This record gives sequence, C-alpha cells and structure tokens, in this order.
Amino acid sequence: QVYANAMNLTVSFTPVTNVSVEQLKTVFEAVYNDHPELFWLDTGYTCKYLKSGSCVEVTLKYNDAADHIDSARQEFQGAAQAVLSWRKKYWRLWRRRTVSMCCMKMSCL
Repeated sequence: QVYANAMNLTVSFTPVTNVSVEQLKTVFEAVYNDHPELFWLDTGYTCKYLKSGSCVEVTLKYNDAADHIDSARQEFQGAAQAVLSWRKKYWRLWRRRTVSMCCMKMSCL
C-alpha cells in the first residue's frame, strides 16, 4: 500500500489492514530501500495512531522531484539506461579478459 500510494503521489491514506507503528516503520523502510524508482519519496512520513498503537492514517513526504515528476522520471530513466549500457559494454570486455586469462593458465599446466 505504501508503494502504490507513493507511485500515485498520494499524500495521505488510511491503511487497509490493522498495522502498528513498528510494522509501518518496517514496511516504509523496506519500500524506500528496495525501490529506487520511487526517487521522489522522501525518507520521512508521519502517522496518526490510536492509543492502542494502531496506525489510522499515513502521510508520505516527497522531495522536490515530485513537483516535476514527468521530467524527473525521464531523467531517471535516461541515467538508468546509461548505467545499463555501460555495464553491458564493460561486462563483455571483463568476461572476455577473464576467459582468456583462464585459458592461458590452463595451457601452462
């Protein structure tokens, strides 16, 4: 639910299941740390909760990229593509070099 609301830039939402403050913290950290594509999601959030500790409303915080999300997403995708292209190019070179070094060592035995 945190992921879906962050993708939609929803500021506040009510959890669909009963969740404690500690559980919410764990979920938020997992979503934030495991999803770099949510680069506009800030590291902070707030929670309104009952005396029992059950969270009844979550408010997500967003960084400045959320204000111009379309261009920020394009920039992010371009940078990600550049990293993937670089990796593809240099992975082949590294692999080729490693294989030839192994072959040279084996022929020396």
